[in-house]
Amino acid sequence: MDENVKEKWANVQAQYKRRAELIPNLVETVKGAANFETKTLTEVMEARAKATQMVIDPTNLTVEKMKEFQAAQGQLSMAMGRLMAVSENYPQLKANQNFFRFASRVKWHR
Repeated sequence: MDENVKEKWANVQAQYKRRAELIPNLVETVKGAANFETKTLTEVMEARAKATQMVIDPTNLTVEKMKEFQAAQGQLSMAMGRLMAVSENYPQLKANQNFFRFASRVKWHR
């Protein structure tokens, strides 16, 4: 049962890591197509950095560590939501295939 938990948690962490790895590409695509406040992009990159620093060992899982992990992922999701909302004002960005490719692969929950 412990091995099953470790395997499932490794899958969860792999999905979050994959999302985090795609974000710099998305940010660069947005930078190239939209000329808007850098605050939004900075918030996304800071939230990504915080989320990628959180590593939870399933053998030493505590409620506090899980809450910290969820908070970091939640901040990243909110920052990505703001980025997507701001990007709606840029028609040339909406038409950019790189933007669509990265945005569709970087999944987040609001």
